[in-house]
Amino acid sequence: MKESALGKLIRLCMSITNDESLLTEFEKEIEQNKNYPALKTMIASQIKSTNIISLGFDPSILSIFFYPKTITEIDLYSAPTLGIKCFFMSKGTIFPIHDHPNRVIVTGVLHGTIKYLSLNKTDDPEVMTQVNKGTGRKGKIMFSSLYNQNVHSILALENSIIIDIFMHNVNDMGCYYKVIKKIGKKYIVAVNHHVHFLTRSFKSFDCDCTKNDYLQF
Repeated sequence: MKESALGKLIRLCMSITNDESLLTEFEKEIEQNKNYPALKTMIASQIKSTNIISLGFDPSILSIFFYPKTITEIDLYSAPTLGIKCFFMSKGTIFPIHDHPNRVIVTGVLHGTIKYLSLNKTDDPEVMTQVNKGTGRKGKIMFSSLYNQNVHSILALENSIIIDIFMHNVNDMGCYYKVIKKIGKKYIVAVNHHVHFLTRSFKSFDCDCTKNDYLQF
């Protein structure tokens, strides 16, 4: 039997995350922006060959996953060293500013169009600096580690599907969803507490992070 695209992606990711030397090299590729990033290239190539059909979703019924103002989360794979999820983001929904406790995070756009903002932490826990900002369409891949582009926000410009890969699959929620505002070239924590967030029932306009007083993009 021919191996599925998801099966190939899981096997590739497991080979990296279960080998400390490979995982460390993967982190270096992300943080040092190496000229010939072999692991990033392999992961990106496999994600780009993965589509919603190969993941088992029938395009004719995709609409049932895009409930208005809601992000739907589906686990594709979960193990202590690796987690893979799909997020169905209905138009206008947003993942507010958040970080990740995982050593490596890979985000790919499988469908639709998003806007994204990536930040780096500084020595001051209340201050972050911008690294990347832009629009991502199908095929866009973003890499982050504990120390590079670990903080980000994603906004769905239309009904969109993203895939997230987590190495290791840490259960800790991290410092999620603090409200920030832009001052000059820096982003400052404006409200220093976690905003309640549950993807399966998240209403985008119920969150303080989406109010006009706080610039996300």
